[in-house]
Amino acid sequence: MVLRAIAQPSGRGKAYLAIMDNVSKNKSKAKRITLWATLAVVLLLVLSVVAYCFYFSGKGLPRTSVAGFSITGKSRPDVAKEMTQRLNDTKVNVEVNGEQNSYALSDLGVNVDVDATVKEAFAKNSNFLNSLGALFKSRNVEPVTTTDEAKQKEALDALIAKTGVPAENPAVKFDEAEGVFKAGEGKSGNAIDVDKVKETLDKAIDYLSTQDISLTTSQVEPSISVEQATETANKANELLKLSASIQGRAQAYEANAATKAGWVQIEAEDDAYAAPKLNGDKITEWVNEVAAAEKVEPKNGVRNVSESGDVLAVAVEAVDGYTVKNADAVANEAVAKLQDGQNYAGKFEFDVTKAEHEDKVVAEGAENLAYAAAPGEKWLEINLGNNTSTAYEGATLVRGPMLIVPGMPGAETVTGKFNVYLKYNSQTMRGTHPDGSRYVVPNVRWVTYFHGSYAFHYAPWQTSFGWSGPGGSNGCINMNEADSKFIYDWAPMGTVVVSHY
Repeated sequence: MVLRAIAQPSGRGKAYLAIMDNVSKNKSKAKRITLWATLAVVLLLVLSVVAYCFYFSGKGLPRTSVAGFSITGKSRPDVAKEMTQRLNDTKVNVEVNGEQNSYALSDLGVNVDVDATVKEAFAKNSNFLNSLGALFKSRNVEPVTTTDEAKQKEALDALIAKTGVPAENPAVKFDEAEGVFKAGEGKSGNAIDVDKVKETLDKAIDYLSTQDISLTTSQVEPSISVEQATETANKANELLKLSASIQGRAQAYEANAATKAGWVQIEAEDDAYAAPKLNGDKITEWVNEVAAAEKVEPKNGVRNVSESGDVLAVAVEAVDGYTVKNADAVANEAVAKLQDGQNYAGKFEFDVTKAEHEDKVVAEGAENLAYAAAPGEKWLEINLGNNTSTAYEGATLVRGPMLIVPGMPGAETVTGKFNVYLKYNSQTMRGTHPDGSRYVVPNVRWVTYFHGSYAFHYAPWQTSFGWSGPGGSNGCINMNEADSKFIYDWAPMGTVVVSHY
């Protein structure tokens, strides 16, 4: 066996090894420091981003504006408040020929939706990347608006009218006498540059700030010529030639020229009339009106029957009910064909509701009287032909004929079937004579009302009864005291009263 000795480092070698060891330790320490520093920076950035997002979660983002004013760092309520204030302060000042005219945006038909605009301004706050992106790119949110074109046109027309008579295009109107559309004459007049007003209005909206413009009027001719209007009238008259009819249960309904003229829609554009067309809603309205005219409500009839059940007479005929069931289909077909330039002939179909008869048991012999009363039913007859009144129970005469004085000429007593509804044993009566003079009669006795101001009552001022004519009542039934008291005592509320000649 051979043994070898292991060489030991010298003193200088030991020193070198120690130095290298220290270098290694220092590098390791430096790496750790660098790592921690990096982590600290990353953490700081994360915390900064979190803090940024948290801070701006409910506030306007950096470099963000609404209608040109910055909302950075402002809350939603503050932005809405500022926007509302600017909106209230915003005006469009239009000077025409030296005359000043000031308008709020709403005066010119513009409605600014503050809530919708604020919502749009804060739309990116909920998205992390969009929120950070605000740091690098500016953003301006335009106000959310709607425009009432009719109101705006009305305001601008009124502005023109202030400086003189505006130009008037030749109108195309339906002549009812001749049953055709005709074109009128146009008129020259004053005008302003409306486009410049609208440009100024747009600028006021974009920045919610007052804008000024100065204009002058100029003489202009109508933008639509008489020849163009006449051509439009001719086209409208072609539409009138289309026929439209609907067959009902017993008759056909044909739309006349005036009805069809109401369907024709003629709209003026900037410098021409649009081609006339038929308005489907108006056609549908006509169909529904005809359908309503064809509707019949069911009406039950009444048969008078004897106590044994035999039919004595039909007092009221039964009427079946009819309702159009295909109005929508007819309207849709009519609109489709007419708008396609075709004549239309349709037919209604009906749902039928069968009416029934109600049987009324009448007293024997009552079918021959003025009222077919039930057995034992109380009722009063007023016979204006012989100036009498009679009380019955069923067909049994209880009292009468009682002599009366009915209404004088010009104040005749009503005829028909009524019911007692009010009674006074004494009353002050007031009214007007046929000649217009007033009357007041106190302490009228035994008053029994059966319709409005018509009543049976005692008339002590009459010297006799059983006649009619001048000197009669003002419509009431004048009676002697015994007969009027009988009716007052005998006829309960609801008692039938039949008045006839």
